[in-house]
Amino acid sequence: MSTPYKRGPIHLSSSSDQQKELDVESLPIPNTTKDHPVKSRWNSPLHLSGLAISLLILGYFSHIPYFPHPGPTPKPPISDVVNRGLQQCEAIKIMPPDTTHFRVNRTVSDRFESKNAKPVLLKNATVWTGRDAGEEILYGASVYLRGGVVVSVGTETHVRSLLHGAVEEIDVEGRWVTPGIVDMHSHAGVDASPSLRGSDDTNSVAADVNPYLMSINGFNTHDAAAEWIISGGVTTNLILPGSATSMGGQAFVVKLRKTEIDSPAALMVEPPFVYDGTANQSFVRTGYKRFVKTAFGENPSRVFSQTRLDSIWHLRQKFQEASNLKQAQDDWCARGEENTDQFPDDITQELLVDILRGKVNVNSHSYETVDYNNLAQLTNQFKFHISTIHHAHEGYLTIPRLKQFYGGPPAAAIFATNARYKLESFRGSEYAPYILTEAGILTTCVSDHPVLNSQHLLFEAQQTYMYGLNVSAALQTVIGNPAQALGLDHRLGKVDSGFDADIVVWDSMPLQLGARPVQVYIDGIAQLKQPRTVLKPHLQDVPPAGSADGWKTALETRGDPPLRSEIESKNVIFTGVTSTYLRTEDQIRELHVQGNSLKEKRVIVRNGQIACVGECAVEQEKDFEFIDLKGGVITAGLLTYGSYLGLMEIRQEPSTTDGKIPDPLTESNAYLSMIVPKGADGALFDQKDQLIAYKNGVTRGVVHPIESGVFEGISYAYDPSARHALDGGILQREAALHIKISEGSKLSSAAVIGVIRKLLLGETEKSDLQRYFKKIALGKVPLVVAVDRADLMASLINLKKEAAPGMKLVFDGAAEAWLLASELKKADIGVIVNPAKAFPGTWDSRRSLPGLPLSNMSLPAYLADHGIKVGLGINEEWMARNTRLDMAWEYTNAAGVFTKASALELVTSNMEDLLGLSRSAAEDASWVAYEGNPFALQATVRAVRGENRPYVHIF
Repeated sequence: MSTPYKRGPIHLSSSSDQQKELDVESLPIPNTTKDHPVKSRWNSPLHLSGLAISLLILGYFSHIPYFPHPGPTPKPPISDVVNRGLQQCEAIKIMPPDTTHFRVNRTVSDRFESKNAKPVLLKNATVWTGRDAGEEILYGASVYLRGGVVVSVGTETHVRSLLHGAVEEIDVEGRWVTPGIVDMHSHAGVDASPSLRGSDDTNSVAADVNPYLMSINGFNTHDAAAEWIISGGVTTNLILPGSATSMGGQAFVVKLRKTEIDSPAALMVEPPFVYDGTANQSFVRTGYKRFVKTAFGENPSRVFSQTRLDSIWHLRQKFQEASNLKQAQDDWCARGEENTDQFPDDITQELLVDILRGKVNVNSHSYETVDYNNLAQLTNQFKFHISTIHHAHEGYLTIPRLKQFYGGPPAAAIFATNARYKLESFRGSEYAPYILTEAGILTTCVSDHPVLNSQHLLFEAQQTYMYGLNVSAALQTVIGNPAQALGLDHRLGKVDSGFDADIVVWDSMPLQLGARPVQVYIDGIAQLKQPRTVLKPHLQDVPPAGSADGWKTALETRGDPPLRSEIESKNVIFTGVTSTYLRTEDQIRELHVQGNSLKEKRVIVRNGQIACVGECAVEQEKDFEFIDLKGGVITAGLLTYGSYLGLMEIRQEPSTTDGKIPDPLTESNAYLSMIVPKGADGALFDQKDQLIAYKNGVTRGVVHPIESGVFEGISYAYDPSARHALDGGILQREAALHIKISEGSKLSSAAVIGVIRKLLLGETEKSDLQRYFKKIALGKVPLVVAVDRADLMASLINLKKEAAPGMKLVFDGAAEAWLLASELKKADIGVIVNPAKAFPGTWDSRRSLPGLPLSNMSLPAYLADHGIKVGLGINEEWMARNTRLDMAWEYTNAAGVFTKASALELVTSNMEDLLGLSRSAAEDASWVAYEGNPFALQATVRAVRGENRPYVHIF
């Protein structure tokens, strides 16, 4: 028998109060004759004679033996055990609160802290309210924040009429204002920065199904990333446990701002449990929804040496046990006071029972179609709803199955372009957000922080706009949709009366590449104490719309579309070309194309080489392909470095890689210690990420062997469009020698630097390695050292002075290089900033420059401003496609440090110099033709000429 449910909110009284209520209900029924007395008639003669007769009868029957007549047995008192069980029966009836009228007359937030929250009036704002499905934009509007909530948004006259008392007025000068960003997949606090063994509480592998674990129990309030995350406009986070197990445990929604009570509990939004405020500090339910994380696929299979078959069985088994427990509870409650035993309960299963009662927001880490099939079966068998599928890389391929989930389709939480790092993500598509959204699936973008730095979650929304979503849908992926998926859209996701005062003021239209907050309010409290900003008056408009042209092909090919160009042409006429940015000797030169009209601004290509720029004419135009760039530009081809692209296809599948090289410093093998591995000998081509990068303007890659220790071997340069090494794939067999000095090394940094010193001075036995170091000491081969910590860089600067002043030394990574900028300039040491956007993820990088709005410059801009040659790198293969966007980001946010030409040098000529590449003749150099502006978000590659290729690939 089922127990009927009722809705909260629930405010549980203390156990003593509940006992009093039960005691009152068990009192005897009042004597109504006492309350309403009847007039006495005992004095009448009739009653006196009747009394005498009664006495005679009584005397007669007094001589008859007495046999007592069985009457009702007095009801025994209810035991304490049963009483507690009855209270449990009441508690399990409580459902999450009905939020229909949550905001009616809501003037103070439950998270309000009067000590820090001053009333604020933002005026002259362009407000994307999130209302009307994200379609509403108010111009010249005002927003009034008070008591931790939005009091009003609208015209200044209307809002001013509601002002009460003193208020801080801020003229935002037409800037964009939006609700705060909601990141519904984060491990901030449990996978804290910097990453240290003592603060890693992401996963427990004690068992495969752990519904009783809570992420909040491992939340580190000292996470250095918290301030960075807030500075990106992120105001709310769902802190999930990791995905190492089939059920990792319970998750919690938090706001990362500092609170008066500096504890994890004080960060929670609508916590499912709170202390009741009594001396006993009892932990009681609030009635708010709970959150849990499950995981399918490679992760639990790898950790527990099992398969998907095991994972789904483990969950089915546990849910069956929970279902049995739920039925036992319902049966117990149906019997009520007739029970004599205690209420059936199990602390290891109570969360699962709550799932079956509809009280838990279930989040499932599930990549592939087989996982969605399994989830559909599981949810229909046990009648519970999945709120969100995380890492839904193949969700767009099986939308009909998603709609068969019990209770309706789940939301899809995905990355915009991060894919192919494991087999599960190999069919991920940039068009997935568009396809899912068009099919009516609630789509959200997430960071999986620190997999992606949550600080830049807005960048994910910008990419969905690039690939087809409209303005409202793109912004909703990180604001309104995650609020809805969390069941918190009654308070988050809109700038509207009664909503939480989580507000972001942006320096530019939020979908413009590089948009950064000017101020962030959480619960009405300003979070940026001294924000650094850049004026961007030219970036206040909505950027040009992107395109979803490839969505049909993505579906038809089940996520494996053809990536090569189908058209090769030797001769092309480009029209509508406004500028070119091409290599001339050692730098990029900007040339404005001449012509009386856009149509007359031409670039003529013959045999793959640019033959004429400007008002050019040809005799036989029929021999040419015509491409209208519509005001676009032609730039030098881009270069990618820093990942294993060119030696690795799927990072987590060893069979798709070249394998790791031995380290001569840590592995004792006499034969192997004699050689220096060369990446070119293990070159791999026709890789998915190579071809995607090429379609996005990357014409060269440089990669060193996959290391196992300090020495990383000799890098090589390649053409990502090549089919194999003999197809012109290898552009330069030997580029630079690479080594790595880091906190994770088996050897101390002092030992490594000592070995390098001996090699540079020629004080070691003759070997292949020693011969290379002789070239390095003479400046003939660059030595590229992967290093982040300023202390180690200082030691290497001294090493160069002592042992090899003519050495061409380059730092790769170099997170803390800004602390040594003057010394680097003096020592003529170049830097490849990798990754391009900083993050304090390790102890060695904890002093990184965060960039706007926490520092006035990023690391690349700071170093370039000090005269240091700088390049941009990546650290994972999928990132190569975004090389142009990394460059454009620096151009946009560097406050005049970079021109367009010098920004382009960060990923072209500077990288050539830093990595020791020989330059092609100008006529043989690669280039890319863009429709749109490659220094902004939206630019479509229309044609690519590869290095030394006699033809052009047209896309």
